[in-house]
Amino acid sequence: MEYALRTIEEYKKFMFLLCVANHPLTPSDQVDQVWHLHLIYTHSYWTDFCKNTLNKQIHHGPTKGGESENNKFTDWYEKTKLLYQSIFGHETPIDIWPHSEIRFSDIHFLRVNLKQNWVIKKPSILK
Repeated sequence: MEYALRTIEEYKKFMFLLCVANHPLTPSDQVDQVWHLHLIYTHSYWTDFCKNTLNKQIHHGPTKGGESENNKFTDWYEKTKLLYQSIFGHETPIDIWPHSEIRFSDIHFLRVNLKQNWVIKKPSILK
């Protein structure tokens, strides 16, 4: 619960950064997951948050994939973390904003029905 609440706070900080930045930004995967969840509550996201709170439309754009997109989003991610440090006066929390190498390599996620399936972590020798 504590981690989830901290990640929501980081999402709010990221959205603030999007409002003040003069260049594109990219969230950590953890922050992006909060953003995705917020987006599905369309009234809360578009009306309460974007229109009435931020007074700005903030769209979410996915990657097209490939090396050039990876390079672009890695650059934006690094710029996001630099802006964060400049605005908030400290580095991003590493457990929510990991290094770029981790952020853009550990991305092989699947939606799984946990009522029908077990998920068992692979031994490290099989990774």
